[in-house]
Amino acid sequence: ICGISGDNTSGDIVTISNCYNSGTISGAESVGGVCGLNQTENENSVSTIIYCYNTGNVRSTNVAGGISGKNYYYGADTAIKYCYNTGAVTSTEDAAGGICGINGNGTIEYCYNTGSVSSAEEYGAICSSNYYGVVNNCYFDKSVNKCGAIGYNESYSVENALGVTTDKFTSGEVAYLLNGDQSTIIWKQNIGEDKSPAFTGGTVYRNQAYEGCIHQPGKMSYVYNNSKNDPIYPEAKAITDKAVPATCTATGLTAGSHCSVCSKVIVAQTVVPMTGHT
Repeated sequence: ICGISGDNTSGDIVTISNCYNSGTISGAESVGGVCGLNQTENENSVSTIIYCYNTGNVRSTNVAGGISGKNYYYGADTAIKYCYNTGAVTSTEDAAGGICGINGNGTIEYCYNTGSVSSAEEYGAICSSNYYGVVNNCYFDKSVNKCGAIGYNESYSVENALGVTTDKFTSGEVAYLLNGDQSTIIWKQNIGEDKSPAFTGGTVYRNQAYEGCIHQPGKMSYVYNNSKNDPIYPEAKAITDKAVPATCTATGLTAGSHCSVCSKVIVAQTVVPMTGHT
């Protein structure tokens, strides 16, 4: 049971791409927001779900996933890539996952989940059970889900399957991380407008921001926005140090300036000799 394809099983090369579901999906077994069962049949077959998302609630008696109920590999490759879920995923008995219910030898990568996940037994914010599969560079909102990324893991490889706070989704940090080495920009986000990454919007850049000024930078942190403009410093101005006229009894000073943030001298004041008596 699913929103797009009940069974994406093939002995050939098949792909579900650029699809979405926003309706409520419910069933008894292997229910997914986009696909119920993503599976290969032989050593030459490839089944892929890519560039898809689900915003509807998904409910099953047994095995539910925000994108696919099951992701099973019996051939060359079975993968869920560049997908996201924001709907609530529930399995009343067992196996609920934000992206996939059960991942058997398959690949899940560059995905995220912000929807709540619950089950009577195993459940995970990304995948309920991972049997010798690959889970790479996936993120979930730990403010929504207190569980881990994977409920039960008997894995071949899990890397960067992480829970982050809601503000890291809204700030653009997750969009940047999902794009990996930034060689290919798939995930985009209009910072200040979009709550989470999507496939449309502005490119997200990571910029270095300093707590101090250019003269004394201090601690650095990363900020994310839609323009490449690092390094970023607090707005600093040159404050004028007024000239002091010399008199016949006291020296004076020329005009100078200093930084408004760190007080570093920009233009040094010099001593003006006493005028003397004429």
